[in-house]
Amino acid sequence: MLVNRYKPRKLSEIIGNKIALGKLKDFVSNFNNKKKKAIILYGGHGKTSSVYALANEINYEVVEINASDVRNKDNIHDVINSSMKQKSLFKEGKIILIEEVDQFSGLKDRGGITLLNSVIEESYFPIIMVADNPWDKKISNLRSKSELIEFKELTFYEIFMFLKKVRDKENFTVDDSVIREIAIKNEGDMRGAINDLDVLRDGDLSLLSDRDKKEDIFHVLKMILQGKNVDRIFEVINNTDLEELELWLDENLPLEYKGEELIDAYNMMSKADVFKGRIRRMQYWRFLVYVNTFLGVGVALSKKNVKSGFVRYKKSERILRLWRAKMSNSKRDSIAEKISKKTHTSKKKTLGEFTYFKIMLKNNKELCEELDFNEEEIKWVLK
Repeated sequence: MLVNRYKPRKLSEIIGNKIALGKLKDFVSNFNNKKKKAIILYGGHGKTSSVYALANEINYEVVEINASDVRNKDNIHDVINSSMKQKSLFKEGKIILIEEVDQFSGLKDRGGITLLNSVIEESYFPIIMVADNPWDKKISNLRSKSELIEFKELTFYEIFMFLKKVRDKENFTVDDSVIREIAIKNEGDMRGAINDLDVLRDGDLSLLSDRDKKEDIFHVLKMILQGKNVDRIFEVINNTDLEELELWLDENLPLEYKGEELIDAYNMMSKADVFKGRIRRMQYWRFLVYVNTFLGVGVALSKKNVKSGFVRYKKSERILRLWRAKMSNSKRDSIAEKISKKTHTSKKKTLGEFTYFKIMLKNNKELCEELDFNEEEIKWVLK
């Protein structure tokens, strides 16, 4: 495939991101002198291919591990820890590459993160982690022990010029206008652009698949909450999950907006919610354009001036809070149902007097056994 023939074998063959590549090479080359023994790569495209290109250039072995496959303490000890203490048999050195490190989640992964933290300090080899969201709270300890290197998206011009070179070298009959369409469509993804050029060897643009590129939520938030580019906001919001965007906006608006700006922005969000309700009731999907407009452009234009500076956006806690409330209420409801059967009253009446029942149950644990409460229900009552 064309993408394999033009895969970069050394850093000088990689297009763009010269500053990030320089930091990456410096970290690996001077690893023994570095205070931090790991780095986190984030943003843009080409992070993994850059690591492999560097390893090939300096004759290093790459041990690639996906965090989503190595989740708990035992997995990490068996796979990562052993790799970090064994020298490469045929290469001059070794790079430990951990993909999707921000995919750790939940209680069962905490032991894995803790062990990974300790492994970083003991590693004989440079550790490179790749994350979609390096600011995720779950990996805050990993982040504090790592150097962060941001990769920027490739520009349209960088992709366009590289595709022209490939076309000329391969003698493809592809017009500049077709290459321009490919470069625009792939929005910074060189690999995707090369694959499209491979499909379009004869210049037939109709063969190009209509790949919907989902916009990164942090990129969309920054564009809406800090910028005022109406055309670009309309463009990116069409490739964004609106339900997810609404939750993120609700959580992060107070971090960027204050006073009247915040009031106006929430007013725009409420208008979007009105039209969402009309869509659900009437199934009239043409109202979706109003939802897009209010959530995107409406919120963006609620501020007086374009904003700048870095703001650490937070994931919405609303779903988690609702889930916790539902779980708590489900235990209460099951307890009330068991009480109502024994007392021959309605569940509604039991819930109305539930405070008194709870006091009685706390003071007389034998009642819990008589009502056939399970272990979780007993814990909930005694809490």
